Amino acid sequence: MRLLPLLLLLITLLALPCCVDQADDPVDDDQHDPPEGEDDAGQSDDEPFEIVFVDNGVPLAVRINGEPWLKGSGYLEGSGRYNFLHGDHGLNQGDFTISVTLSGTNLQRSSASIVINGNSRFILSDLLDRAVLQGPMFNADRVELPPLNLDWNQAITVELVRSDIELLIRVQQQTVYLMNFPGELGTIGLCPSKATLRVHDFRAYGYLYPLSAEPYQTDIFIAGDDGYGTFRIPAITRTLDGTLLAFCEGRVDNLGDSGNIDLVLKRSVDQGISWSALIVVCDFGADTCGNPAPIVDRDTGRIWLPFTTNDGQINEGQINRGIGSREVWITHSDDDGLSWAAPSLISAQVKLPDWRWYATGPCHGVQLENGTLVVPCDHTTGTGADRTFSHVILSDDHGASWRIGGTVPGGRTNESTVVQLDDGSLLLNMRSRRGLNRRAAAISTDNGLSWGEPYDNYWLVEPICQGSILDLDRPATGRLLLFSNPASTEREAMTVRLSLDQGAAWPIAKWLHLGPSAYSDLVGLNNGDFGLLYERGEDLPYDKISFAGLSLDWLTDSRFDF
Repeated sequence: MRLLPLLLLLITLLALPCCVDQADDPVDDDQHDPPEGEDDAGQSDDEPFEIVFVDNGVPLAVRINGEPWLKGSGYLEGSGRYNFLHGDHGLNQGDFTISVTLSGTNLQRSSASIVINGNSRFILSDLLDRAVLQGPMFNADRVELPPLNLDWNQAITVELVRSDIELLIRVQQQTVYLMNFPGELGTIGLCPSKATLRVHDFRAYGYLYPLSAEPYQTDIFIAGDDGYGTFRIPAITRTLDGTLLAFCEGRVDNLGDSGNIDLVLKRSVDQGISWSALIVVCDFGADTCGNPAPIVDRDTGRIWLPFTTNDGQINEGQINRGIGSREVWITHSDDDGLSWAAPSLISAQVKLPDWRWYATGPCHGVQLENGTLVVPCDHTTGTGADRTFSHVILSDDHGASWRIGGTVPGGRTNESTVVQLDDGSLLLNMRSRRGLNRRAAAISTDNGLSWGEPYDNYWLVEPICQGSILDLDRPATGRLLLFSNPASTEREAMTVRLSLDQGAAWPIAKWLHLGPSAYSDLVGLNNGDFGLLYERGEDLPYDKISFAGLSLDWLTDSRFDF
């Protein structure tokens, strides 16, 4: 096990799509030729075959997310925290062999990692004195392995070999790790982080499948536009006419959560390809309007928008200490989001006297099969993590009146997102302050009137940040669940996941933006695909809010018939 850290340093090499750039000999990775004698377009995963991704430093079939990888003499070199090199195929079930020959420099403060299927990592740091396995593939939250003593200045070959269900990892032909792994390996990517990695050779043999093309993305709200210093807290919904309504907070002065903040909107009538001019939905002068939580009533077509306000001169910390108050409002539109009714104050209906901070959403609400409107919310009863709670508010009369639903017991959760499951129960997925960097969840069997004890979903890594859940109905499979959040312990790596078992496990995942990212909201599209409205940037997560048009084919690389 002493060579084990290098083992996973190679596991990161096979996954998500991107582009490649070389200093000496530029190569367009999107136009690469298939391996000699092989028509890549004609391959299927019915029979095993080999693909050479990098040959003697020449990229033949790779994609890159992030900074350019430079072509040196017999190697491809990359560095950077948000820089990932992938092969352009993933590995399905069955036997396989992956071989990577690589070397590295500048490892003194490295946290280089091999990322498998977007949710499991092999992390190297501190000059190879420490190696860590993390994630569902290894059935471990964090396992530290014995140190490795390797000369990274020399090219080292790492192999992953599976026969039947036995997976072994070899470094320089020596087995360093052995486990049973019967599942699909999926995508593999290599992240140099603070190190510099050189890939000399990279190839795979097995039941390979091509990765899908990248989705289209459009920047909708950009910091500095339309008189706003920045835009934050996205939420999105689709009207009965198929129009997409993208909401967010327009923060006039700065990034802060208090001050002069308006609720603003842009509309799209072409599934997110183009967007309207900015519409101001709520402007309370110098005060704060925030936390949009749109919900469309499928029976009336009315678009409801709950939101919250406070005096712009006070902040969340002061409100938690009992200084000032947070109020809950609602407005609505009957013309597809073009105009909005004067907002109505509903605090008396949905807020208890001892509640201090209060937030609706921020994300879309849902309508249950029985017609009840449900909006996920959170509140505090004072200062400290143990006094933060997730709850929902309900309307049984198409938005005419609202009431408080159940509060999740135990505290230490706040911003939440809700979905109805196949059996009629509700799943509330919550930002967690329970100390595990995992999303919390709770189940309601009475349409949101009460919630069971919260539990931690091991699949869903988070940096303590908002996330979004969405259901998609498919005739062949029933209700599928999607989830989005920055899948890291930092606000980075915006990831979309798919669950085929009603939210218990989330094995199918893809990164959408590997750099800084934060809040997001999912929405179904007219053609059965889906979209994501999310915060992202190159230096900060809050540079802009973008929309990505996505599909199940993109997320699964067309490997399932939905």
